[in-house]
Amino acid sequence: MRGWLVAAGINGFMSIAMGALGAHLLQGRVSAHGIDLVDTAARYQMYHALALIGIVWLTTVKPGIVAQLAGFAFLLGTVLFSGSLYALGITGIGGFAILAPFGGVAFMLGWLALVLAAIRN
Repeated sequence: MRGWLVAAGINGFMSIAMGALGAHLLQGRVSAHGIDLVDTAARYQMYHALALIGIVWLTTVKPGIVAQLAGFAFLLGTVLFSGSLYALGITGIGGFAILAPFGGVAFMLGWLALVLAAIRN
């Protein structure tokens, strides 16, 4: 449980920091599209930081591997989706974009795992 709270806190912190970076430090240094990408990445990172707090709650009321897998999928999705959008938005290097769909799939699998964990006996 502690690990998921730590992961949630780190991701929440990073989301705010990257959002501030996009809103303030990147203005005039990267394209408007790049700033939009950083904003999208920060938003999704925050959503999934909050979802990790939900994983903490779920693992206390319905312990099991499926809830843990949901948490890992959320973390993987954050690294792949948000990480690739941050990199693309800041550097403009298009190669990073190839990772975003894999992160999106990880997010979706995490949400499905969360549903499965919630309905299991």
